Amino acid sequence: MPDLVSRVDAGFRTGDLFTRWFRLEPRNARARSRHGEVHKLRHCRLPIADFRLECRPAFRRPHVMDAEELKQRTKRFALRTLKLVAALPDNIQGRVVGGQLVRAGTSVASNYRAACRGRSKAEFIAKLGIVEEEADESAFWLELIIESSLLKPRLVQPLLDEASELTRIVASSRVTAKTKLMRRNEP
Repeated sequence: MPDLVSRVDAGFRTGDLFTRWFRLEPRNARARSRHGEVHKLRHCRLPIADFRLECRPAFRRPHVMDAEELKQRTKRFALRTLKLVAALPDNIQGRVVGGQLVRAGTSVASNYRAACRGRSKAEFIAKLGIVEEEADESAFWLELIIESSLLKPRLVQPLLDEASELTRIVASSRVTAKTKLMRRNEP
C-alpha cells in the first residue's frame, strides 16, 4: 500500500481499492444540481476539491404508499384533470372528450375513497376494480386528446403518465388484496 500512495499525484487522496457506487455532490449549495452524478469508481482516487463523497447503498427499498397518500394522489389527479379539460377548445370535440374525461378522472378519486370505506374486503376489492377501470379510461381519453391534436402533447403527457401509473398501482393493489383474501379463506 505505501508503494501505491507514493505513485499518487499531489492533490489526490487514495482510499481502499474496492469498487462501489458513489454520488458526488458539490459542497457549494448554489452549485448543487438536482441529481448528483453517479460514477462507478475502480480505484477510489478522488481529487481533493469542493466535492463531498457520500456512500449510498446500491439498492434502495421502494417507498410504500399508504391509503392516505394514495387518496391525496388520486385527488390531485382529479384536480389536474379538471384543469386540463378547462384548457380544451370550446368545440364539439373538446366538449365531448372533456365531459368523458371529467367523469372518468374524478371517478378515480371518488371510487378510491369509497373503496377505503368498504365494509368488507370483498367490497374493497370490487371498488378497486372500478378505480382501475376509470384510471384506464382516463388514459384512453388523454391519448385521444393527443392523437386528435386537441392539445399539445407536452401538456397532456404528464397527466397521461400519471393515469397509467395509477392504473398499475391500483391493479397491483387489487391483485395483492385478492390473493390475501383467498389465502385467508383457505381451510
